[in-house]
Amino acid sequence: TNDVQTGEYSYIHKQVERVSDWNEPPEGMDVRRFYGGDLQGILDKLDYEGSMIYDEFPDRWQLYKLSTDILDRIKREESEEGKESPPEKWEWVGDMIQILLFYEIYKRRHNSHRGILRF
Repeated sequence: TNDVQTGEYSYIHKQVERVSDWNEPPEGMDVRRFYGGDLQGILDKLDYEGSMIYDEFPDRWQLYKLSTDILDRIKREESEEGKESPPEKWEWVGDMIQILLFYEIYKRRHNSHRGILRF
């Protein structure tokens, strides 16, 4: 996993912290708090020539399945830590994962050394 762990390193003279409760309000120096790196790690594995994220018309079902797999992983990690969350939380977290996933794919598709779209 790509998740930063609490106390893994220092940033701006204090230890970083892994946030497992996404319902917490942001803190003053929230830059030291990490909400998970699973999305980047998964996309790094899919970032290769011929990947479905570079298809001219990416398959909607595959993208939805990818986002639900990420959500399931987050739910599993939270349940392993013994935390219970209301179902309403998972609705908006799932929506947020989809938004972040699509945005990251968009950035990768438009980030080319030649300055052209990558399909």
